[in-house]
Amino acid sequence: MSAISAAFQPWAGSPGAEHPWSEARVAFWLGRLRPEASRVAGPLEIFPLRLEGAPGPSYLLLHQAVKAGHVEVVEQGGGVVNEVVVCNRGPAPVLVPEGSSLVGAKQNRVVVETTLIGPVQTVPVKVGCVQQGRWGGASSRFAVGDLPVEPALRRHTVAEAAAKGHVDQGRLWADVARALSAHGVRSATGDYMAGAAAHRREAEDRARAFDQVPGEVGILALAHGRLLGLEVFGHPDTWAALRPVVMPSYLLAVEALALQPGARAGAPERAGTDWIARIATALVQARPSRGLGAQLALTGRGFAGAGLWAADALAHLAVFGE
Repeated sequence: MSAISAAFQPWAGSPGAEHPWSEARVAFWLGRLRPEASRVAGPLEIFPLRLEGAPGPSYLLLHQAVKAGHVEVVEQGGGVVNEVVVCNRGPAPVLVPEGSSLVGAKQNRVVVETTLIGPVQTVPVKVGCVQQGRWGGASSRFAVGDLPVEPALRRHTVAEAAAKGHVDQGRLWADVARALSAHGVRSATGDYMAGAAAHRREAEDRARAFDQVPGEVGILALAHGRLLGLEVFGHPDTWAALRPVVMPSYLLAVEALALQPGARAGAPERAGTDWIARIATALVQARPSRGLGAQLALTGRGFAGAGLWAADALAHLAVFGE
């Protein structure tokens, strides 16, 4: 039994709990994704993705809820490296997407598992530390960072959170160090956010060159035909609210990709439509989420990913190449 298979046992939700997912439904949902004409940014090729047919619900997002004063993100007790607490005092569910950066409190973190927090609900959310050299601060509260963490870091944290319930923190710190080096940034506290901040404007400028298509719910990003990431949300409005920050995080990968050993130009190894069809055949397993819905883990040849299924639809899915 694989590590992910061990973690994702058959559904064991409480009596009467929502049991909305099936592997066939996830495959059907993925089969409704339609890539538009791609755009190229250096070694990256990015396909906008539309969803044919009716979308799922549109959710209030973490950064919106924090700004509105409905949600507070705080340290767990005196501080737990791989967990924070999200308190939703508002009347609507709040989506906390995997990859979101949290800044402040005792050290900066990244969310490693998408979680949907119900109205008037407090939920512990899984995170990883992206600032090795700091443990302390004047406040226990977090703000939401300007950019999510880039795909090169997320591809490991997603698989580890699904397989083990937490990330390999030493491995994540090593990935942060490599990202800072690739971006030419030095940080006394090994802070990933310092590297993101140094290239934020450049990445945002690049992202503005990518027009949004009607009905867009996410993107497929390839590097020389190899899968960098597929990122989709269940409703175009949810994606539209996140697109201005998610797109630059993918474009931050341009510098790192250019420095990778073996990075090369030439004919693509696989087309966008091929990757979508391949991901739609993934092994999909589920378990109850800490919040609402079901946590999904996807595994297949050359990729792995995770997401959240709620209200009979994908709320978020992120798949990364190996």
